[in-house]
Amino acid sequence: MYNVAYFELFDNAMNNWLMARGMLAQNGPEPIPVVAEASCSYLREVSYPDIVEIGMRVTHMGNSSFKLTLGMFRAGEDLAAAQADFTMVFVAPDTHKPRPAPPHYRAELAKLVIPEDSTAAP
Repeated sequence: MYNVAYFELFDNAMNNWLMARGMLAQNGPEPIPVVAEASCSYLREVSYPDIVEIGMRVTHMGNSSFKLTLGMFRAGEDLAAAQADFTMVFVAPDTHKPRPAPPHYRAELAKLVIPEDSTAAP
């Protein structure tokens, strides 16, 4: 699989989760999360027609930012094929200046919090 495809799959999983919780409403009054930094580690080959599963966790929560770590697994396997890290910053939708995360967003993100030094896979 071409490297950019990994990012597309990670981005889709992340955005679907955020959209389902109302965090990507571009025209609303609440802050939206934007990617400030992204990286990917390619650990094992994934190729067509592999079916993949993506797990996600929050490894850091700040006032206006958070870090997501996502793991890509071949369906039914325990070893990650790739891991991506996204640092997200909440910004005002009109000015794109950093803003604190609203309490209800923080509550949703808290459901995914697992410390970075945990042995649990994303």
